[in-house]
Amino acid sequence: MARKITEIYDEMIAGKAAMVALHNLQPDIDSAQTLLTELSSKSRVAVWRLMLFVTAVAIWTHEKLWDVFRAEVDAIVAAAVPGTAQWYRNQSLQFQLGDEMKYADYKYSYDPVDTTKQIIKRASATERGGDVVLKVAREAGGVPAKLAPDELLAFTAYIAKIKFAGTFCSIISDDADLINVSMRVYTDASIINADGEALNQTSSKPVEDAINNYLATLPWDGVVINSALTDAVQAVPGVSDVVLLATAAKAAQAANYQSISRTYRTVAGYIVANELNILYTSV
Repeated sequence: MARKITEIYDEMIAGKAAMVALHNLQPDIDSAQTLLTELSSKSRVAVWRLMLFVTAVAIWTHEKLWDVFRAEVDAIVAAAVPGTAQWYRNQSLQFQLGDEMKYADYKYSYDPVDTTKQIIKRASATERGGDVVLKVAREAGGVPAKLAPDELLAFTAYIAKIKFAGTFCSIISDDADLINVSMRVYTDASIINADGEALNQTSSKPVEDAINNYLATLPWDGVVINSALTDAVQAVPGVSDVVLLATAAKAAQAANYQSISRTYRTVAGYIVANELNILYTSV
């Protein structure tokens, strides 16, 4: 950042004073310092002071030009394509179904931008073995839904056009993963009956609702955590204790469930309950 003219001028005056002080300590030195001692006028319009001021203005102008140049470089850097996982995620959200991209300023973009055609509402990008894995979904009724075949083909073509050369992108847009949960829940009989129904009628099955809500509110491309699932049920009014017996999950197209020992990362990016086997015990 450019210094003020007065700052530059004052530094030059201070430098001149330091040189004079050095000469006074070593007067036998024959150098330009001897001439500086003769510039002793304190008048603000003394010729030597005016020369320093003009020089200060020239230095300030030079520093201001460097500020302008740096701002231009910063703007170019800010607009550059970084190719990070976050960049791939952001680009996924900008996909416009049915629109043609234009190449300008060394990159592809939509002109005009039409948010009504941006069908990707959920997206994540992660690196796996040097490749980029994209998990995307649209929304239907406020919940994630896989892309239709034509939409997936269009999005795949879009990524192929904007991706970095030599980068392999794997795109996943599928039905939700499925999870089976078995647990024993100890309840207050005055609040929840033996069938797991809330006696105040605010929710017919509050434990099941808590499990479904936990799964629905996981971050996109989230991780199911057994302890967090237990905590969600434990927080239900009328529940005094929870024993998680088993959890197992799988991708929608997978043949077999895999037991969850502690955590499970969703394959499609989201997950819903398939079977909830809740054993209620009143205490």
